[in-house]
This record gives sequence, structure tokens and C-alpha cells, in this order.
Amino acid sequence: MPALPENRIHNWLDCRAFMAADYYSRSGRRPVIEFVMNPVVRFLVLLRIAEWLLNIGAPFIVRAPLMFWFRRLSMRCGFSISLNVFGPGIALPHYGPLMVHQDACIGRNCRIHIGTVIAGSAVIMDPAEVPEFDAPIIGDNVYIGPGVKMSGPLRIASDCAIGANSVVTHSFNRPGVMISGFPAKIVGLQGSQDMLVRGCDFVPALRATESIIDDLQAAG
Repeated sequence: MPALPENRIHNWLDCRAFMAADYYSRSGRRPVIEFVMNPVVRFLVLLRIAEWLLNIGAPFIVRAPLMFWFRRLSMRCGFSISLNVFGPGIALPHYGPLMVHQDACIGRNCRIHIGTVIAGSAVIMDPAEVPEFDAPIIGDNVYIGPGVKMSGPLRIASDCAIGANSVVTHSFNRPGVMISGFPAKIVGLQGSQDMLVRGCDFVPALRATESIIDDLQAAG
């Protein structure tokens, strides 16, 4: 996958900006109390610090204690989420079963609910025929309802909302629509505008970033 500056933490300032965007996307209140009382908040903080240490090339002996804590918290929350998958401003409203493929690429301000599976291709392929992107690429400001399932090299445009228990089997390149059903189809023109908080809008360092989908298209 091409290096995506928006979707990666390169330094401590980036790490702080990502954590701030996550904080505003979730609630924007009582950060210390929520960190102590809510394991999901601790998970997100550890996720960003782990991404920072990995991306700056910190030695494994430095990362190991934090990664041990992160993995234990992942199992406690029921999350299977790899590093460097989500852009800034992620909101995880609940703990519970949630799986995101390590090759998935998700933009800013994603709100994703319990029971969601974002997987790679469900078929065995010849290594020479594996596409460059073998997992979903999801744009900015996308709402993903409970129980959504999607897999393979499909794309979801920015500002879309995916209804609960939908099964997404192909790409949706039209931004700002409502997607629902099995298999999923466009059921409305009301996207995610009123369904999530755009945490990146509250962080000056992230306001001017470009869409992750635009970056991917430019990369070919």
C-alpha cells in the first residue's frame, strides 16, 4: 500500500493531533475520567502511541511493553484492529466484536459500531494475481452501523452512511449516500452528515488535510 501522509503518524505532534481528533469525535469531554473509566478510550490512546513508536522506528524493546498492554486491551474489548489502518478522528462507541483487516485503509472521522467486519478477499488467489488493494478502502466521514460486513478490494466514497447489518459486496463511488441491505445498495441521498462528529475539524493541524480517497486515486 502506498505511504499515505494523512493516514500515518510521523512524529509526536502528529500523534497528539490524531489523539485529539479521536477525542473530539467520541465525546469531547472529561478526557482524564474517560481514560481511567473507559477501556475503549485507553485502547485508542494506546493505538495512536503504538503507531507513533512503530512509524518512527522505535526499537522493539521499547515498544514491547506497550504492545503487550495494547494486545491485552484489544482482547478485553473484543477488537481485532491493526496499526496504521484508521485516519484521525475514529469513534468507537462501544466495546465488543470488531474486526478490521490489516490492509484496509480508512479515512478521517469514521464512526464504526459493534459487530462490524472489514475483511480481505474471501477466496484463495494466485499470489501473482493478488490486486494491489485486497481490502476495503473507505473515505472520510463514513458512518458504519452495527453488524456491517464487507470484504475484498472495494471502495466506499466519503460522507457515506452504511446501515446496520448491511453486506457490502461492491464499491460505492458516489459520495454522500445512504447504503443498506443484503446485498447493499443505495437507498437514499442522505449521507453521514448528521450521524457522526467530525473530530478533525476541531484540530487545527488536521483541518487542511486532503481526502484519503483523493490520495489513493492520485497514487494510481
